Amino acid sequence: MYAVTVTLRIKSGRMAELRALMEENARLSLQDPGCERFDLCTDPERPDDLFLYELYADRAAFDAHTASEHFKRLSPQIGPMVEDRKLVLWPDARP
Repeated sequence: MYAVTVTLRIKSGRMAELRALMEENARLSLQDPGCERFDLCTDPERPDDLFLYELYADRAAFDAHTASEHFKRLSPQIGPMVEDRKLVLWPDARP
């Protein structure tokens, strides 16, 4: 398994709009070959943070996800809403 974690700091007042876009992206991502899991996590104590947890069969599946049409459409839409982004790749995430 290949895990990906992303922590997004969302600009104030933009979470609802961004969350709706990310939920659609998660739904479509789960249809990508090799995408096993795509979770959106929030914490009421940190209302401007969104944590993504994604599992792929391998790096090639993750690369295919980032090349997908839905991912390419999403990136420019959410860019103006994101204050900070931290991406971490976990290449040997065994179940």
